[in-house]
Amino acid sequence: MIQSSKNTFIKVNIMDSEKQRLRKAKRLMERHPDHYPIVVTPDNLKMTTVKFLPHKESSVGEFMRCIRGYTQKLKETDALLLFVEGIMPPMTCTIGELYTSYASPDGYLHVKLSRESTFG
Repeated sequence: MIQSSKNTFIKVNIMDSEKQRLRKAKRLMERHPDHYPIVVTPDNLKMTTVKFLPHKESSVGEFMRCIRGYTQKLKETDALLLFVEGIMPPMTCTIGELYTSYASPDGYLHVKLSRESTFG
């Protein structure tokens, strides 16, 4: 789909069975050994892409900057918040650290993205 210097973006059917998702995740990691598959679930905003394959050394802050381009137009007063299992990870944490700690059995790291109005 779209590829930047550090991040690869993928498009895969979210409605696949867990076995199919695990097989696809393993195949993606074999093809891209320095990247981890992530599924983003938007909470109260619209996104054009929901599956990403960021570099394992990318920080959460870099990943959030990339994701912002795939969301609906946000106001200057809106903030994007990323949650992993209900926890907001530090912006300096790497994708690799998150994946090793919170990856689901289907081979993907599932994160929730929410929009919050910060100034009213």
